[in-house]
Amino acid sequence: MGVPKFYRWISERYPCLSEVVKEYQIPEFDNLYLDMNGIIHICSHPNDNDPHFRITEEKMFKDIFHYIEVRFGGKKDSNSRTPTPEETTFHLLHLSLMREYINYEFHDLRCALPFPYDLESIIDDWVLMGFLVGNDFIPHLPHLHINKEALPILYRTYKATLPTLDGYLNEGGKLHLPRFEKFLVKLAEFELENFHEIYADLKYFKGKRLKDGEAFKANKRAMDLKPFNFEEEDTGDTLNGALLGSLEEDDDDEDEVEDLRRTYERLGYEPDPAFVDDEDEDEDSSTSEDGGGGVGGTFKEEFRLHKRDYYMTKMNIKHVNSAALHHQATNYVRAIQWILNYYYNGICSWSWYYPFHYAPYISDVRDFAHMEMGFELGRPFLPYQQLLAVLPPLSKNLLCKAYWSLLTSPDSPDWEAVVLIPFIDEERLLQAMEAAPKYFPVIHMNHAQVERVWRETWELPPDKIKKGLCPEVQLDIYFAGFPTLKHVDHKFHMAKEGVKVFQQNSRGENFILDITEKDTPDLRDVANQLLGKEVFVSWPHLIEAKVEAVSDARDRYQLGGNQEVQRHPVEHNMKEEFSLSRNSLISHHHDRWGINLNNTPILSGKMTLEKVWSKVVQPYPLQTIVKDIGVHSHGYQMHLTPQEYFPPRTKVFMLGQPHYGAMGEACDPISPIQVIEIDPSHKGRIRVAMTVMHEPNFDVVRGKQNQLEERYMTGEGCAKALQGRH
Repeated sequence: MGVPKFYRWISERYPCLSEVVKEYQIPEFDNLYLDMNGIIHICSHPNDNDPHFRITEEKMFKDIFHYIEVRFGGKKDSNSRTPTPEETTFHLLHLSLMREYINYEFHDLRCALPFPYDLESIIDDWVLMGFLVGNDFIPHLPHLHINKEALPILYRTYKATLPTLDGYLNEGGKLHLPRFEKFLVKLAEFELENFHEIYADLKYFKGKRLKDGEAFKANKRAMDLKPFNFEEEDTGDTLNGALLGSLEEDDDDEDEVEDLRRTYERLGYEPDPAFVDDEDEDEDSSTSEDGGGGVGGTFKEEFRLHKRDYYMTKMNIKHVNSAALHHQATNYVRAIQWILNYYYNGICSWSWYYPFHYAPYISDVRDFAHMEMGFELGRPFLPYQQLLAVLPPLSKNLLCKAYWSLLTSPDSPDWEAVVLIPFIDEERLLQAMEAAPKYFPVIHMNHAQVERVWRETWELPPDKIKKGLCPEVQLDIYFAGFPTLKHVDHKFHMAKEGVKVFQQNSRGENFILDITEKDTPDLRDVANQLLGKEVFVSWPHLIEAKVEAVSDARDRYQLGGNQEVQRHPVEHNMKEEFSLSRNSLISHHHDRWGINLNNTPILSGKMTLEKVWSKVVQPYPLQTIVKDIGVHSHGYQMHLTPQEYFPPRTKVFMLGQPHYGAMGEACDPISPIQVIEIDPSHKGRIRVAMTVMHEPNFDVVRGKQNQLEERYMTGEGCAKALQGRH
């Protein structure tokens, strides 16, 4: 699928879904998991588009460490040229909002299903549809790319198909085969629509070639011709004459066309599209263009040849017949079920893999509703076996010397510079390892401890796995740091409105939240209710704030010295300031968050930071203000005092300069040293006394390293260094 593409797509389609992380808004969490795979990849392959890009291993590790430091400590390095730390704006994706946006995405199904609408099942099917654009285990279906609007196509197909079924596609990790087949039949219509564009291009090039006098073009197989027999037949059962799935011909005329095409192929030539058209140009125009009268013979033939060429060139299938296509279909469906098991129930087979580099055409994945779906569990690779299965020869140093020959032997397949990495033959790998030396060098300093643990003690049987929401979960309760679309009345619609979540306007559709218009309340009443009160602003990413003033285009109310409500007319510069603030809020909410504010009175508030109110007053629209949340969990504290965060004897580490990484300990306030307290000036800074350890002197070590390390010089560099010497 490609996580960056998917993240960008969902962030632009659902604009409130992610936000830039601010240090004072990081939510409380029990565990933090780092995706080291993503971190390592971006630090070692920052520019996949440049085939000449090179980076040293030392630089990779420095970038990885720096990335993690920035992630945890907010440390900024303006002088850094590394590809990752310059991206110091980390985004937080809110799964709580993802759930609600998915509910909006398939809202049309609420009243359209012959069975109960269940969001948990909708989410399960949403997960399944994500597999069809490819992931770590299978390639994407042909022409289904995220950046080519594949996901909206899948969602539209799902919404059109589900009302005709008797249940959901993914039943807690088990693929319902008959329903899934019906879904793919509907999805196959996309292939035909997509081929209309390809066919139009073929027609254009046909006309251009005829104009230029070209009849044939050299086929890539022309350089490797083999003897052929004109009597050879590519036999196979017909596929019930189905239009979308059939690659085999239905009548004598089509058989003749295919015979001619095979003859050209054996000769090393590819026939121009003009040579497979119907003889009658008028008939061709009335049928193949499909002007409402169905799909014509020429168009159908072109589609068949197009798919046949895909299977022969991409998947190296010599005889494209019904048996080959059915084999492709069942392998792909089996892959989908394996992946569902992987995510929902655990590994169902350690030795299974999808045995092709490309996926079949959607219209050919059919006739599988009653297939057997058995898997052999097998055994997982041991660590060295796994490394031998994935490492190229240049990485042999990551293995012990006993296995080096298995990577460097001429008999081992060398996949250096091969785009399509060959699949691993498990039995052959294990047999080769059996012939390797049985003993490894003695480890003189071994601090490892080995404890045998039975797999059954930590494996959870599938029937014991709780799927869906946890029991008694409270979805309507607001927890600080976990936003929700609740609390503010609104509707939604979908449109291409160019919401700018990242550096440029989105091109696809955005979910726009339209705040329900209500009668404008009396400003004096609003002032009496809110001035001096604590509310939540910036819906749906609610932040605690204290109301400083309320204003519209005519009046401004704020509290006086005796806490009385005072009215001030909005005049002169204040009127212009109000207009600018109002327009800015309307524009920002729409252009960044996809929120339509409509009529907008202004609320000014002080934002909170650990219960110390900011001295900067910021405007917020009244419609996005939430007060007196009836379901707010008062047992959850969003902010703590420094003393509550760091009770006595708490170990602390400095993440700032100049003593980055130094450790200290929080002591009682009466202690003269190592005291944690708020800076008396109340500027939001914390004063900390730390125990600073002196750094060791590595000058001698560095000098020794410079003497011993190998130095590489180019030929030009050597010539310059030796110039004038004899």
